[in-house]
Formats: sequence, C-alpha cells, structure tokens
Amino acid sequence: MEKYSRLELFDLINRPKPLWLVGIDLSGADLRHVDLSHCDLSHANLSGANLKSAVLVGTKLKAANLNGADLSRADLKGADLSRADLTDAKLDDANLQGAIREGIIGVDDIE
Repeated sequence: MEKYSRLELFDLINRPKPLWLVGIDLSGADLRHVDLSHCDLSHANLSGANLKSAVLVGTKLKAANLNGADLSRADLKGADLSRADLTDAKLDDANLQGAIREGIIGVDDIE
C-alpha cells in the first residue's frame, strides 16, 4: 500500500468531516491528537500507528488492524471496534465508554 507523507496526512485529516477512509493504509502513521470523529475507518490498516490522545468518537473501526497501535488516552466513546485486531495495542487511559466491542481480536477483556 502507498504511504502518505506528513503533508499528505495533514491535508487528508483536515478535510471536512466525516471522512470515508475504508481500507486505507495508515500503518505507522503519527496521528497523535488527531480528530477523526465519526469517520469510517473500517478495514483500515492502522498497525503500529501512534494514536495517542486521538479523538475517535463514533468512529467506525470495524475489522480495522490496530495491531501494536498506541491508543493511550484516545477517546473512543461510541466507536465501533467490532472484529478489530487490537493485538499488542496500548489502551492505557483510553475512553471506551459505549464502544461496540463484539469480536475484538487480541484482548481478553477491556474496560
């Protein structure tokens, strides 16, 4: 998959919301403090991405690859994480209130 430069990422995430980014490859991307609320990131590759303190309220992350992603302090309130791969993801102090968690891969129990 094509990798995005910092300028391309800046342009992409600052477009009018909500964004439809189904299947996008953002593996390893630096997305700290980014607001991706209500975007559709279903089937996206976010493996190894830095999503510290990102705002993902109501974001669709169905079957997304979040393997090794850093979601520390991310706001995932009401996000759809069904069938997402969270193997080795960091979820320290992440807000998962109301998040859909059916079939999540890689974690036994998340609060």
